[in-house]
Amino acid sequence: MILEAYYGNIEILRLLLWNGQDPNAARGCYNCEPGMWALIGVNPYLETLHLMLQHIWYKEGRATHMEAAGLSNVDVLQ
Repeated sequence: MILEAYYGNIEILRLLLWNGQDPNAARGCYNCEPGMWALIGVNPYLETLHLMLQHIWYKEGRATHMEAAGLSNVDVLQ
């Protein structure tokens, strides 16, 4: 799921979430959740974060907001 978030593969990400993949799972490089990888990825789309929020992604206490602030990404912070 991290790779799909990183590369912005929305349709595959949607399929994974629809079939029960946990958007809160921190796996992969640096033990960071998919939300952070969606921000710094090759194709950073807000749609990725919106999709994860629809599937009960817990944004509190996550690195995604810190990364968004570091990148000065106001859209994500809102």
